[in-house]
Amino acid sequence: MPYFAGFSGVPKFAQAVTLDPANIPPNSTNVETFTVKGLQTSMNVKVDAPELEAGVLLISSRVSAKNTLELAFINLTESAINPASQTFNVIGL
Repeated sequence: MPYFAGFSGVPKFAQAVTLDPANIPPNSTNVETFTVKGLQTSMNVKVDAPELEAGVLLISSRVSAKNTLELAFINLTESAINPASQTFNVIGL
């Protein structure tokens, strides 16, 4: 199970999931949802995206509905960026 600094308690959920974020326009924020089975709306989630492209940040994460992970990405560059499909570590308390 991945370790997340500043996150205490007994995890109810921990999973590595492959997600493919959509294209992010220059100097913009995208909020996207992904199906992740096992997530519950009562959970607080921490998501680690270890391989995001330069200029792209993961700025928030939450469970928006049962089995639905909502992530917000920001592109701080002057060019559109289409983040590669990659493994995200998700932990829920």
